[in-house]
Amino acid sequence: MSTETVTEMREPAREEANTVQLVVFSLAGEEYGVGILDVREIVRIGKITIIPDSPDFVRGVINIRSKIVGVIDLEKRFTLQREGDQVSKHIVIAETGDGTFGLLVDEVTDVLRLPEEDIKEAPAIITKKIGIDYVKGVGTLDGKLIILLDLGKVLAEKELIELSKVPRREHPKAQPKKKEKETKKREAPKEKVSKEQ
Repeated sequence: MSTETVTEMREPAREEANTVQLVVFSLAGEEYGVGILDVREIVRIGKITIIPDSPDFVRGVINIRSKIVGVIDLEKRFTLQREGDQVSKHIVIAETGDGTFGLLVDEVTDVLRLPEEDIKEAPAIITKKIGIDYVKGVGTLDGKLIILLDLGKVLAEKELIELSKVPRREHPKAQPKKKEKETKKREAPKEKVSKEQ
C-alpha cells in the first residue's frame, strides 16, 4: 500500500497579525496543534518499514517521493494512555532544523487560525502528562481545547543522535573479534619464518 498525499503545505496562507496558523490533529482522545510553517504535507498511512533495534517510539520509515522519512509514534513518544481501539489514519510530514520527520497521528482534523490572545499557559495536568518542554501552551476555539506542541523540542536533535547510535550499541563485539582474527593471521607467518631460521 503506497503512501497517499492528502494535503501539501507548499504555500501556507500568510498569518494575519496576532494570529497563529495551525494544523490540528487528534491523538488518544486529545486535540493537538503544530505551526503550519513546520508542516510540509499530510499523508494517509501506508506501508511503514520497521527499523530493527530502534526506540519504541520510532515506528519505522516511509518513502515519500524517493525520500526516506522516519516516522515517530507520538502516542509512545508522550507515553499516552489510549482508551478504545482508534486506528491511526494520517502521518504529518514535518520539517524542523535539518530534518524531515513523519508524525503518526489518529487523524488530521483541521487547519485553522488561532488568535494569540486565546493561547494560554498550559496547566500542570497537561505538562505532566506530555512533558513541559514539549508544550507551547493551550488554545481554545469554539469551546475546543487545543494543545500546542513545540516540534523543535519534540523532535530534538539529541534524540535523533541517540537514535542513530542504537544499531552500533547492539553489536559492540562484532569488530573486536574480526581484529583478533586478523592479528593471529599476521602473527602466524612470523613464527614459521623464525623456525626455518
